[in-house]
This record gives sequence, structure tokens and C-alpha cells, in this order.
Amino acid sequence: MKHGILSPKASAVDGFHLWMMLCEDTVVRQRSIARAKRHRPHQQPSVHAGYTYAAPVLNAMTAKELQQLKARLGIKPDREYAVVK
Repeated sequence: MKHGILSPKASAVDGFHLWMMLCEDTVVRQRSIARAKRHRPHQQPSVHAGYTYAAPVLNAMTAKELQQLKARLGIKPDREYAVVK
């Protein structure tokens, strides 16, 4: 909700579906794995790195990058919040 991707009126099912789509995005996954490598330099990044570090990756994205992410996920703006098509 902080980044305008999910409406506060969305159900838990919609939120979980959107979170899964977000974590499977290639850019988010690459940045999450890179972040995991920085935090644990002597270990292989886990397959769960995309889910563990997705929120910090979103916080580090610029407004332009967030708009590109929304376009890749197929999220269209609906008034002040965005919804899944």
C-alpha cells in the first residue's frame, strides 16, 4: 500500500496474489539475490531470497522504477490506488 501498488480495500487473497507476482518479477528477484549476497557473503543465497528481501528492494526503488514494475505486473491505476487487471 505504501507504494500505491495495492488498495487498502483489497482482500487478503488479492494482497497475497499481488505479493507472489511481485516476488517473481525478474528485477525484484535479481536485486533480492544481490542483497542476500551482500548480507551473507560466504553463503549461497537461498531460494527464498526473493521473498525475504522483496520489501527492502521495493523501498530502495525510485518512483520511475516503481512505475516500470507496475507496468510489468500489469497493474493499472484506478483513481488514487492501483488494482490488478
